[in-house]
Amino acid sequence: MLDLVLLRLARRARLVAALLDGLLRLGLALARGGGRRRPLLARRVLEAMALGALAAWMVAEATHTNTWPALLTEDNLYRTLQSDPLPLRKPVLYTHLHKSAGTSMCTLAVLNNESVNDPYFDTNCNTDEDGCNAGLQPDGGVAKTQKTCAERMSEAAATGFSYMGIEKWVDDFSPASCPGLLYATVVREPMSRIVSNTEFARSLGWNATNDEIMTLLQPGTSADTTVGHAPPSRRNASQEMHSGCRHIERSVASFDNFYVRTFGGWDVFSKPAGTLNSDDLEKAKERLAQFSIVIALESFDAQAIQLAGVLGWTKLELPEANVETERDSLPEAQPDVDFTDEQLIQLTKANALDSILYSYAQALGRNLTLNTGASLFPLED
Repeated sequence: MLDLVLLRLARRARLVAALLDGLLRLGLALARGGGRRRPLLARRVLEAMALGALAAWMVAEATHTNTWPALLTEDNLYRTLQSDPLPLRKPVLYTHLHKSAGTSMCTLAVLNNESVNDPYFDTNCNTDEDGCNAGLQPDGGVAKTQKTCAERMSEAAATGFSYMGIEKWVDDFSPASCPGLLYATVVREPMSRIVSNTEFARSLGWNATNDEIMTLLQPGTSADTTVGHAPPSRRNASQEMHSGCRHIERSVASFDNFYVRTFGGWDVFSKPAGTLNSDDLEKAKERLAQFSIVIALESFDAQAIQLAGVLGWTKLELPEANVETERDSLPEAQPDVDFTDEQLIQLTKANALDSILYSYAQALGRNLTLNTGASLFPLED
């Protein structure tokens, strides 16, 4: 309860700060406008604004946020002042499924004036320790990383984030046990995601062949096993390009029922290739059924009304597909090679549980869309 109170105070501080900046601009404009009464009016506005600024600063300090100075950047002010403030609501915990429009959803969140982990184009709106490099160890292995419900709520209150992404397996707690958050995700047809994931990794220099990728499906192969190599990053020559994402992007988990692993949590995500079963599927379905927003990417235009009804978003057009600014010119980019029909059949069979979960997610998305539409546009008696 205290966390929710702090979160509300933090958001009010941000809104007050944006309002005060607008008043400042108005006051300066009045002062420059000339006339006998305008300078006096401007001074009165500025005096009132100073008192309000002090109050907003005190609220921000009381909530231990750093949002006050951040609001004074031109980019943040432009986004704040050019759109209506969002209604007060619970923060969103968004499960970002790699290569399933998660980056585009992050951009859409920013366009709808959500408070996110900046710079969002680098973080993908993921909160600290929740990106695709979560749990990455120096030896290349991956360790379990989790946050509790209390930690998630405290994080939202301390940072003021209204939209928090996680690009890894879900936390151990169930959404039903942590009702202080809203849970959302966008899913994509599994084989389409696998092909897109492969093409994207190769565009960044991953040199694994299709035959090497298929070895990841051999039963018993450790979930964190990767194949191929990616060249050094320009930002850090000691790191592989996109190396932090290798467990999410280039491992067994990436090509063997990635969805069931993600929604099943770490215990399922870390299982060897070929060992997931119906119990794991049911666990993933049970978790997904507790989400407030489930959208099938292939039906995004029809199902985006969920974002309006649940989150209060007014901009619902998904931005263009994620394209790296330097992607087409990377000298280390590898040519993409289509999977053979035989390989596609093998991948489809290996990801049968994901196909079932995707169909289930499609049904959830349709039902949530219908329920949202009924609440927004009730039929008259």
